[in-house]
Amino acid sequence: MLNISCDTLAKQFNDLKLLNNLTGEADATNLGRSLCDLSEDGARLVEDYFGIPIQRGNNWNSQFNGVKSVASIMLTYSTMKELLYFHYVSQGAEVWECWTDIAYTEESLTKHSPPNVVYVIYDDDRVEFDIWRDSHTLDSQCFKIWSSGPHIGTRNTHQMSGRNV
Repeated sequence: MLNISCDTLAKQFNDLKLLNNLTGEADATNLGRSLCDLSEDGARLVEDYFGIPIQRGNNWNSQFNGVKSVASIMLTYSTMKELLYFHYVSQGAEVWECWTDIAYTEESLTKHSPPNVVYVIYDDDRVEFDIWRDSHTLDSQCFKIWSSGPHIGTRNTHQMSGRNV
């Protein structure tokens, strides 16, 4: 079971050697985008997520964390979070966002405050996570954000036709 702190999102990408979050200074629009270098695996992840090709060879730095950079992209924090979730779900994991202890209140949920912990659950972790969740039902709230239904690759299978959408 992987516990991701929402404060260390960029570090998760760097550790996975997918994306290196460089700086928000590059965003002239003030929309909260950050310049990021992508490895080849990171570029393929972004292509799969958005369904569009990424142009190679326009990267800002030549490498990060020992891997070659092949492209750069501007991403918001929320897009980086969804991209990281997408990475784990495409590997067969479930992603749960949890508001625990003091951080969880009805008001915080209605205001869409960010969770203070994210769990990535693989089949081997199911029992451990269920025990944790059952023991914290009074002081926490968890929601399964993404999980895989019938699919081929990262695209869902249409239930009526059986075709990949």
